[in-house]
Amino acid sequence: MKPRFIIPGIATAIIAVSIGVAIATHHSQPQTGSTCEPVAAGAATTVNSAIGVHDYAAIVEANTANSSLPSLSSDAQAAVAAALKNGTDGKQHVAIISATATPQVVPVDLMPLSPTGTEAGNAEIVNNNLELINMALTRPPASKGMSLFEGIGLARDWLTSQGAASPIIITVGSGLDDTGPFTTTGGLLGNDPDQIANNIAAANPSLNLAGTTVLAQSLGYTAPPQQSATDAQRQLITDAWKTTLSKLGANLITDPMPAPTCSVTTDLPVGTTDFPAPKIDCTQQTLDMSMPSVLLFAGDKADLRDNADEALTPLLTAMTNNPQAQLALTGHTALVPNEGQDHGLGLSVERSQAVAAWLENHGIAASRITATGVGDSQATCQLNPDGSQAPCAGNDRTVDAHLTGVTSCPK
Repeated sequence: MKPRFIIPGIATAIIAVSIGVAIATHHSQPQTGSTCEPVAAGAATTVNSAIGVHDYAAIVEANTANSSLPSLSSDAQAAVAAALKNGTDGKQHVAIISATATPQVVPVDLMPLSPTGTEAGNAEIVNNNLELINMALTRPPASKGMSLFEGIGLARDWLTSQGAASPIIITVGSGLDDTGPFTTTGGLLGNDPDQIANNIAAANPSLNLAGTTVLAQSLGYTAPPQQSATDAQRQLITDAWKTTLSKLGANLITDPMPAPTCSVTTDLPVGTTDFPAPKIDCTQQTLDMSMPSVLLFAGDKADLRDNADEALTPLLTAMTNNPQAQLALTGHTALVPNEGQDHGLGLSVERSQAVAAWLENHGIAASRITATGVGDSQATCQLNPDGSQAPCAGNDRTVDAHLTGVTSCPK
């Protein structure tokens, strides 16, 4: 079978699923897979002008372990309601895709609108169908794993099959796939979003989202056993998805509505993701901290991110609590295709100097700090056979701190 999507360097076969969704003249009560409550989003009213009105909507939900319980924001509900109103043509204008490792359409028996019915009567049917859709979102998954990315691909296929003129895809999930092209369990989030987007887009040329609006909800919001993301880590997830989907042609809009910290009740597993985070090793006299560059800098830049304080504060605390300690900062970069070694060396030096300047601005004496860089000379992640960067490249991009004269380790 020809793979529907390709992971750079890895071929995967995706089981074909039917994308036909029948319209029924009655509806049944969906069986919820969770006892927790979704975030109250408020009633769907006016369509957000930034989102626009769309004739068909596909909801891609992560009704899986590790992702927050799916629920639609008020903006998403308004967009779905607008699509449902087109149902007087006898077609189903909304579909739900469960984004497991083998994404599939979730059957929902929606009530058809009447082409000769009153406006008030059809409006009531639309509201009833919205309730059915919201309940269907909390059904447990039919298979293990999670691939929001492949769910988006199936959604696009369904929209194309319906002849959608102005489609919208609404994603509801953490974005922490454990399978497929956007697998985050192998260190993907440690890379620059542009690198992620370029690699995925190059390996999946068949997924064309041009002319499609994507409204992304709940990115970075998780449920146990997946660890919670900090604000900076959640921003990394959001940036990676925004850059990738935009690269594929989508008009991407993110919805900041918080999500609950509970998930659909299921025994089907999903792999967990280790977020980029500072690593600290402290002994009686020395402290070593390795800080992922992706938390500190944008790709190929040496200017600190606005939220870099989150990653740098533990180092500042260690320096403050050990006033006699001396600090050596060393910047590291990853192997980059078709790029000279001098560029990486200069970037690594500039990044360590930026961290030193931040510490000095927060009260640490410059005489206690040295800052240097070694470029990619100590990189351990090799390039892919085709010359592209592998997901592990992010592990080599760090600013490492080595403190001597330590008398107090972080608790």
